[in-house]
Amino acid sequence: MKRIMEWVKEHKYCYSFLYLILYLLAFFLMEQISEPQYLIHSNLDDKIPFNSYFLIFYVSWYIAFVGSLIFFMFYDKKDYQDLSFIMMNGTTLIFIIYFLFPNYTDLRFDLVPRNIFDQIVNLLWVIDTPTNVCPSLHVSISTAVMVAVWNSKKLKKNHPVWRILIIVWQILICASTVFLKQHSIIDVFAGCLVTLLFSVICYKVNWRKMLGKTIFRSLL
Repeated sequence: MKRIMEWVKEHKYCYSFLYLILYLLAFFLMEQISEPQYLIHSNLDDKIPFNSYFLIFYVSWYIAFVGSLIFFMFYDKKDYQDLSFIMMNGTTLIFIIYFLFPNYTDLRFDLVPRNIFDQIVNLLWVIDTPTNVCPSLHVSISTAVMVAVWNSKKLKKNHPVWRILIIVWQILICASTVFLKQHSIIDVFAGCLVTLLFSVICYKVNWRKMLGKTIFRSLL
């Protein structure tokens, strides 16, 4: 542990990982103060079947979220910074949207448990309210991981198979949001658009040069 802390002190770009604290504070704050006003619903949502087995991929998102940042933190500085830029700017924008346009879905139903997955989904629905859904944080963060993995030259060269498997995993996470009736298909597309926006900025704009002129230049 001491060696890890010493390594982090020498690689100050890792301090951006502390954004996760702000993320959690913003998430729980929005859950408390948000009063849903805008219903998000598409006719396509009614045609997508419920499948509780996708719970496996849905909860694995937490591993993908934190794990991807930790992995790239030690694996490749540039990939870590790119992922952090896309992911953190994306989630910040989404929280702003939640604040300005508090929204919700009406996709849930009375689920009679037939197996352990149904039982856990019922518990999930109690814990995770159907509010603040568009754009989907699950989708935005998963697609950010996909973009970073796809653009990682080191992964492409050294671990091509794992690179593809991780991308498939993130696609399944995105799919799980609609199969569990957690999100509308509109939320999915909106989450993808948020990631697309910051991906274009990340790889087409010299944001490092601009960040170097701010108080956050130590993160470079």
